[in-house]
Amino acid sequence: MQARDTVGRLDGAWGIVVLLTIGTCVAVIARRVAWAVAGNAGYRLRVTRHGPPVARGRRILGPTLAGGLPP
Repeated sequence: MQARDTVGRLDGAWGIVVLLTIGTCVAVIARRVAWAVAGNAGYRLRVTRHGPPVARGRRILGPTLAGGLPP
């Protein structure tokens, strides 16, 4: 496999590789959480100011796979 060559070249530098891997995972997860929270906060602000979509004459769409954030 391709990982064997990479692991063979580390020469005992596992610590930095593990730290970089954990740091990357934490950064990606934090960014996704921040994106979802910001999107939902924006949607809630819009609903607070203008009312829910039903009150404006649009029907509510059913849940979908991409429905984590409102349009």
